[in-house]
Amino acid sequence: MVPQDKDKESLTELSALGLSGYSVKTMAEVFKTNEDGFKTETYALLDSFEIAEALIETLPDHDYYRVQSVWVLTNGSQGFVLSTVGHPFEASSVIKEHEALAHIKDAAIAKLSPATRKILSFNL
Repeated sequence: MVPQDKDKESLTELSALGLSGYSVKTMAEVFKTNEDGFKTETYALLDSFEIAEALIETLPDHDYYRVQSVWVLTNGSQGFVLSTVGHPFEASSVIKEHEALAHIKDAAIAKLSPATRKILSFNL
């Protein structure tokens, strides 16, 4: 397989980093698909598969998002997906679990009526 221009740019970016502080690990990749079900872009990388699935439920057009386990070269804040067919070395942000959980909680609370929020003591 011949690297595409996007792949070459990502590899150049990766090679310029230096690997101090980076490690390879498996992560949950949340990615968007097109109408045919093919991956179009990475939305987020998370440590927890369960949180990734919950995060998808909060996204607009959530039916177009999927989660899969991938190998990632990461320093904890930036990650490079190493093992996705058709998208090698794609750079993405690593989302911390507490950030994803806060987003999921806010999305769930936003769905509640004012009366329900009052009963549950969510006076937001």
